[in-house]
Amino acid sequence: MVNSRKRHDVSTCNISDAMKRGGSLGEFRFMTGVSGLVTGKAVTCRTEDGDWWAVVKAIESAAKGDVVVVESVHGQSRAVLGELLATEAAGRRVAAVVIDGCVRDSSGLAKLGLPIYARGLVPHAGNPEKRGKISVPLTINGVKIRPGDFIACDGNGAVAIPKAKYETVMAGARGIVEKEEKILKKMNAGISISEILHF
Repeated sequence: MVNSRKRHDVSTCNISDAMKRGGSLGEFRFMTGVSGLVTGKAVTCRTEDGDWWAVVKAIESAAKGDVVVVESVHGQSRAVLGELLATEAAGRRVAAVVIDGCVRDSSGLAKLGLPIYARGLVPHAGNPEKRGKISVPLTINGVKIRPGDFIACDGNGAVAIPKAKYETVMAGARGIVEKEEKILKKMNAGISISEILHF
């Protein structure tokens, strides 16, 4: 029998499909605290060369349920978040932290249960040099993210949804889930995918 899914269990895949295969923030080689779909408004910061000062300020400015999004320019060799900053984020009950860069303290991060997405792990941290900025537009994986846009995260990764399109996109994603449930039902009845899709 083909696996069925919980009805209306929307994923980032459905959301990307609803955006015409758009919105994806790319591959994250490190993910922890990930379970079902999490969505929240983006609190943005841009930093470079591992400078994590702006990450602190972004976390401090985040409200409960927000998603902290970090664009770490030239930051693939230095971590901009570890157990201490992640603990601060978890304490403020942010929904998730998404980093276009690296993190460290993997075992400590895993204990928090906070959804964290990063390009990878490195042991070396940067320095807080106050060169970053918060509440600025970002571009990650070619996707533009403005403060207040919505970020959706799950085990597949993260997608950005423009604030003005959020309700329309989510409605479209739910419609895709319903359509795919019908397809799965037909497959469970023995009809091939080629027949269903008229290939």
